[in-house]
Amino acid sequence: MQQSQNLLQHLLSCAFLKVYTLWVSTYERACTVIGGLSQTPEFASWLQKQKQIAGMDIFSFLILPVQRIPRYVMLLEQIVKYADKTQPDYRQLTESHAQMKSVALHINEKKRDAEAMLKVKDIEDVIVGKFVDPIMPDKPLVQPQRRFIHEGAVMLKSEKGLVPRYLFLFNDIIVETHTAKKTFFNKTGQEVYKYVNSASLLNSSVTEDTDTTFQLATDSKVFSITCNTADQKAKWLTKLKEASCWLHQVNVATNKS
Repeated sequence: MQQSQNLLQHLLSCAFLKVYTLWVSTYERACTVIGGLSQTPEFASWLQKQKQIAGMDIFSFLILPVQRIPRYVMLLEQIVKYADKTQPDYRQLTESHAQMKSVALHINEKKRDAEAMLKVKDIEDVIVGKFVDPIMPDKPLVQPQRRFIHEGAVMLKSEKGLVPRYLFLFNDIIVETHTAKKTFFNKTGQEVYKYVNSASLLNSSVTEDTDTTFQLATDSKVFSITCNTADQKAKWLTKLKEASCWLHQVNVATNKS
């Protein structure tokens, strides 16, 4: 019983939880800094060498502490399941479980955000051709505030009729590409995409046409998009709404400041 109480006190201690909260709060910033530094060939080469030595890249190491909290949640869940409800520390046990779940939800949210940020770097690595940022023309695709939201193959209406395109949707822009010749890129064997165009989602609007078509109107271009299925179209509309919500939140925060 004493060991159980010591475990609970340790898991609930402010110092214990503060370490993970602090790590999560700085994890995103660390990934942003590393992502920026990886733009330089020297640092990118060093990262690749370290990955070959350790068997994991630096981001996999950074995520390890974040992955521990869900294990604590599972541990407490099993303890609560088999605990004697008549014991005096049962209430503290259930409170511990609830508090740890709350911390886990916060960490998972930050983890998903960090993964969406790192995905931008992955996409940048498979786009060939000169990328032009529609918001900051002199900047690369990877930006601290940019997050990946969705991607997929569609058909776009053009002067030549419908043409196959592959779109990458982020929280502030959409990037149009087409599938280039399959090749080994950066020794990863990933298929590369030829850059075609990009547009800011600021002031964009969506108009539905048929079950599988819709239009995305931006300040620079109107994307007439045809999907393979109605479900695919619904997915795109949901993700575009997600991007719109993010832009609205940014505008509100900017106006308040």
